[in-house]
Formats: sequence, C-alpha cells, structure tokens
Amino acid sequence: MARSSTGSAAATNSAPNPIEACRRRGLIGGGTTFSIPGCLRRWCCVKSLPLVLLLDQWEVDLARTSAVQSVVSTLRSEIPENYKPGDLLQNERDIAERLDVSRNTVREALIHLEAFGIIEKTQRGPRVCAPNIGAVFHVMDQYFDRSPKTCQDLLDFRRIIDLGLLPQALENATEDDLALLEKHVSRMERALTAREAAEADYAFHNEIVRVADNRVAMTLYTVLTHTLIFYMEIGKNSRENSERTIEDHRAIVAALRSRNLPDALRALSNHYEYSEQAVRAVLTRSATAAETRDMAS
Repeated sequence: MARSSTGSAAATNSAPNPIEACRRRGLIGGGTTFSIPGCLRRWCCVKSLPLVLLLDQWEVDLARTSAVQSVVSTLRSEIPENYKPGDLLQNERDIAERLDVSRNTVREALIHLEAFGIIEKTQRGPRVCAPNIGAVFHVMDQYFDRSPKTCQDLLDFRRIIDLGLLPQALENATEDDLALLEKHVSRMERALTAREAAEADYAFHNEIVRVADNRVAMTLYTVLTHTLIFYMEIGKNSRENSERTIEDHRAIVAALRSRNLPDALRALSNHYEYSEQAVRAVLTRSATAAETRDMAS
C-alpha cells in the first residue's frame, strides 16, 4: 500500500540531525559552525529523503573513489618494476583477491590505466603497453598557445636544458655521437623548407639531451617535439639567419670534439643569444605588419 505524504514527512523529520551525522562521520569538528547548502536541502526535499541518506551515499562514493585510486597507484608502481611492454597482468579476480578489494574496484582502476595508455584490454586480459609519448603530447599541447610570450618561454626552457646538460654531454659524447650531430647540421644546410630546417635543428638539440643521458629531460623534449619544431621554424626563411644558425651549430660540435667545455658553453650561449634576437626581430616585423593592415582596413 502506498505511503501517505504525511508518512514520508514523518520519516524525514525522524531522521538523525544532519549536522550530528556529519560530526559522527568526522566530516566536521564538534565545534564547527556548519550550514547545509540550500541546493542540497532543496534536492533532499524534492526527493523526500533525509539528508543523512545522502551523507551515507557520499561516504560510499568517497570510499569507492579512494579504493580505486589506491589500486591505480599500486598497479602503476608495480608495472614498471615487474612487467615489460606486451606482458599480461593478472586477471581482475586475482588482482581483487591480492589487494583485498572488489572486482568492480579493480575494473575501474584498469579503465584509468587504459585511459593513460599504460595498459590495453585484450581477450586474454590487460596487457602492458609501451610508453606512448604521443598521448602525453596531445594532453600537454593544449596548454601552449602561439604567442610571443610562449615563444620566449620555450626558448628560455631550451637554453636552461641545453646549457645545464652540456657538461655531461661533453663527457659522454663518442665519435659516433659527434658524427650524428654533424649529420644534423648538414641536414639543416640542405633543407629546402623552413620546416625541414627546423626538424634538423630540433634533432641536433635533442641529440645533445640524449647524449647527456638525462631521462627526464629527454622525455620533456620528446613530449614537446611538435611545439618546439613549430617555434624553431621562426626565422628559418631568412638566408642570413639560416647561415648564422648553421655556423653556430658547427662551432658547438667543434668545441665538443675538442673536449673544451668553456668553448662549448660559449658557443651554445652565443647561439641562443642570436636566436633570441632573430626571433624577436621576426615577431616585431610580423606585429608591425599586422598593425599596418588593421589601420588600412
């Protein structure tokens, strides 16, 4: 038999005080002044539910989220230590039993790992993926606009990384490494487009980072590949800039070959100083031309 509205109201009014319910759950302190948001009160009123039921569900949601995050954290730590790309993880049931959680919690955690490209689902179970730098780039690229400020920031970023890693690169560089740097310079010299020249320029500096054997810097450079190349194209259409850039890169290689750190640092610093001046000049001309067009229109 259907309950009357009076019965529903009585059930609502007989529910424990929501403030006390919050305090019992440790959500607020005993002496805390606490007010329930109006929208929450109205929602409970419309649904004819006591607020304490909503708090109960809140606790369940928080506990489930915390459990999922815990499983995600555990698996993210275990995968690089115990698995290699292509290996299969335990199935959901085994993971759930080992970590003492429900299979639903494990299933949600695996969905998170799949979203980050750490695993992929197969008919045989979750399989470890090779690191997908491209996926990381697509996430990060949205935070970089195409403004002069970003251009300056990226130039400073490259300067800090290159100058910081140059001593280790000089110590580690083999004859094959130096030959590869020279090959990238030759590619810059033969480039028919600004894009080709920028790609060779990026490859040169990326090689310095690789030779220095700094995994963090290498990952950052790889993640930012497309953004860095985009900005490296600036000024590459100028023959004067291109010739000076090639000359600077040859000076860097020569200093590395002679194992002369002061000369290598000086050559790299000179290269970045000229690059900064050249980029500023191009951006200034572009801004001036845009203003002129706006005034004429």
